[in-house]
Amino acid sequence: MDLHSLISDSLSHNAQVRSNAEQGLKICESNASFLLELVQIIEKSLDLGVKLAASVYFKNRIQIVYEQMMEEDKCKIRSIILHVISSNASILNVRSQLICSLGVMLRSDLVSGMWPTYTNDLERELASEDVTRVHTGLIGLLEFVKVYQ
Repeated sequence: MDLHSLISDSLSHNAQVRSNAEQGLKICESNASFLLELVQIIEKSLDLGVKLAASVYFKNRIQIVYEQMMEEDKCKIRSIILHVISSNASILNVRSQLICSLGVMLRSDLVSGMWPTYTNDLERELASEDVTRVHTGLIGLLEFVKVYQ
């Protein structure tokens, strides 16, 4: 069963369906591409419930495993996180989960020097003509400042 279906089923009113989906999600957690697949669901799903569930799952997994992740996987997530926040700007609950995830990532990576392109990424967002991207840049700047607060 694909990850989107598992997340959707985890929201089911049927306890058996929900339980099976939760067990499937636990198994999927060990997959190296799990977090990237969650990000794809957050970005592309049309079902707001699935988007929110995926964003909460993403945030929770980032808080638990981010520091132990392989650098290659971290780089992939770093390269798209601001875009995903921007593309979900109108869905406040999803956006807040992603912002929390960004904060966890920054606290881990900025101090250790592992995200040297972050200020360039912010600059690109802030220099955009798109108001949503500028807003995302300001959110990213706030999260950046919180690390050093």
